[in-house]
Amino acid sequence: MVWLAVQQTLFTFFGRTLGTIESVAFLTTLVLAFLPGHNPVIAALIAFAALCLAAMPLIWGLLINPINKRVMHLTANELPDDWQTTLRDRREYLHAIRAVLAFGKPLCANPRLPAHGIGRTGAMTMHSRHGY
Repeated sequence: MVWLAVQQTLFTFFGRTLGTIESVAFLTTLVLAFLPGHNPVIAALIAFAALCLAAMPLIWGLLINPINKRVMHLTANELPDDWQTTLRDRREYLHAIRAVLAFGKPLCANPRLPAHGIGRTGAMTMHSRHGY
């Protein structure tokens, strides 16, 4: 079974690296949220981005990793009859939720948000005042 072999290979190498990257991203985003000079909207958006980053390893640790641990020790002959719904589909849906959090985070942490020419300080920029 190809799916099982791929998952077992990914579990061995991918998890530790991604966990470290996500932890550093969370801490740096959290620090960025509390740096002085942001208007309150920007600071709140960056803090929300940090919460998205914090939720990602929680979803992995509490919901995905137990599935990973179970799959890691199975052979193709040992897969339960309902493995597609109990293991594969549940794991993939949880990863989709993590992906939404991962893609939502850059949108919130962009210091140029909200749009319409309001930058980090909340002041209209020269560029947007003159319409070019």
